[in-house]
Amino acid sequence: MPLRVCIAGVTGAVGHALLAAVLAADDLTLSGAVARRAAGRDAGEAVGLGATGVTVTGDLGAALAAPTDVLIDYTAPAVVKGHVFEAIDRGVAVVFVTHTPHHAHPVGDHFVVLRRGRVVADEPREALPVEKLAALMAGE
Repeated sequence: MPLRVCIAGVTGAVGHALLAAVLAADDLTLSGAVARRAAGRDAGEAVGLGATGVTVTGDLGAALAAPTDVLIDYTAPAVVKGHVFEAIDRGVAVVFVTHTPHHAHPVGDHFVVLRRGRVVADEPREALPVEKLAALMAGE
């Protein structure tokens, strides 16, 4: 059974690339899409990829009403924390990308830090204090 993925921030440049990757993968399926400005439109059509059958919503709760295994959130720092907690409360795993360790550390339980495409850390939160996470993300 494919992993059911909801993408928050689907109409941004990264969200568009994520959507294309989900649609191209045999083991992933799009379960929901969030973007305020494209609410009511088909997710694929909103970014020029063709119809997906998934309607974009401006509200994460509405998007997560469909059975979902993982939320990929590439939205603004002002909303991501709320999105993470809402998904977790619904039993949905979360992947989000940030350049701000102080946003990530309070809500994450496991961190993977990449530098130039190479994994430089793959640790649970308990083994990676925010100061160490910040240093790794800064290239130290």
